[in-house]
Amino acid sequence: MLSLRDITISIADEMPLISGLSVDIEPGSLRLIQGASGSGKSTLLSVICGTADRNVHATGDVLLNGRVVSGLDAEDRRIGLMFQDPLLFPHMSIGDNLAIALAAHHRHDRKARVSDALELAGLAGFEGRDPATLSGGQAAR
Repeated sequence: MLSLRDITISIADEMPLISGLSVDIEPGSLRLIQGASGSGKSTLLSVICGTADRNVHATGDVLLNGRVVSGLDAEDRRIGLMFQDPLLFPHMSIGDNLAIALAAHHRHDRKARVSDALELAGLAGFEGRDPATLSGGQAAR
C-alpha cells in the first residue's frame, strides 16, 4: 500500500502547491490526480518517487507497505512511474533501450536480463526491433 501522510509541497519560498495531503492507495487500485497546469500534480509524483528537484520543499511522510521511504534515495524506494507516452530512444533497438536501465549491472549479465524482461512483458524476441514498430500497449510494457 502507498500511503501519504500530511504531505505539503512548495517550490522555493512560494505558497504551498499542496497542503496536508493524506491518502492510502491500495495495491491494484486506480487513483486520479487532477488539476490545472502548474498545480503540483507532477511535483507530487516526483516527491513520492524521490526525484523532486532541489527547489521543491516537501514535508510529511511517504510510506510503502507501512515503511517510511521519504528519506530514501529514489532507487532505494522501489517506486516507479509509467508515463502516458513511453520514452524510448528511436535510434536504438528495443534491447539497447532496456540495457540503459540495466547499466549498473555487469555487462555480461545485461543481455540475459534484457531477454528475461522482454519475456516477462510478453515481448520475447523483440531485442533487435525498432521501437517505432511497437504498439502503444507494447511500448508501455
